[in-house]
Amino acid sequence: MDIDKIIDKVNDLMALASDPAASDNEASLAYERAQRLIDRYRLEDWKRDRTRRVMTERSVPLAARGWNTFQLELAGIVARANGCRVYGSYDYSAATGWRGRLNAHFVGEARDADTAVMLFQAIELDCLTRIRRTWSDRLDAMAEGDLDERRYVAYHMAKRRDRWACGFRQGWNDRLRERFASLRTENLAIPAGRDLVLTRERQLDEYFSKLDLHKERPRTIRYSLEAAGLGREAAGDVALGLDPLEASGRALGA
Repeated sequence: MDIDKIIDKVNDLMALASDPAASDNEASLAYERAQRLIDRYRLEDWKRDRTRRVMTERSVPLAARGWNTFQLELAGIVARANGCRVYGSYDYSAATGWRGRLNAHFVGEARDADTAVMLFQAIELDCLTRIRRTWSDRLDAMAEGDLDERRYVAYHMAKRRDRWACGFRQGWNDRLRERFASLRTENLAIPAGRDLVLTRERQLDEYFSKLDLHKERPRTIRYSLEAAGLGREAAGDVALGLDPLEASGRALGA
């Protein structure tokens, strides 16, 4: 299976895993299948030519939910840590004129873009898993072990689930941004690393100067401060590379 097919399949599985209508079992199976595909990519990566220097774009559809702007922000954080950049765009229906799904476009050298996409998907998968778990734990705590009360609480708290997800993602992104920034500072302190980073940034500046991009007005999003604290704490032990051995090491390619 080539990289494009792996990315598309992981996207489909992540969409299923993040669907609130999916059962815990369905979500768990989707998480596991997506993780297996990401693991497969790690093996494929070693087989590919590491000398390619072609600028390319990889597109990833984001969730059709209120917290997709947090996903786009996370994509940008991961992309910059791997020598890439990200811009977002919406699908539009020519027939209705309505704006559709938000997409993240990773721009960089071919291998860097592939790595950034798969790392983003791995971190996003981890985030989805933890959001679901912490939300379930919160409902359990409110129900105090009573199954009937648990169902009642879940029904009446359903509308607050997105606010919880937004809060968790806010804390998650803030902490990851800090961790990747620290790694960038270390790389810039090394002459070879600094030259590599600056060369990539010049190439990306040139590429983006040819794009007709417009800034969207930021939306005001209400979120749970409790969830933000949990997200920040959880992001402290997230692997910053595709190889588990790099969990406490450097970001790939940055």
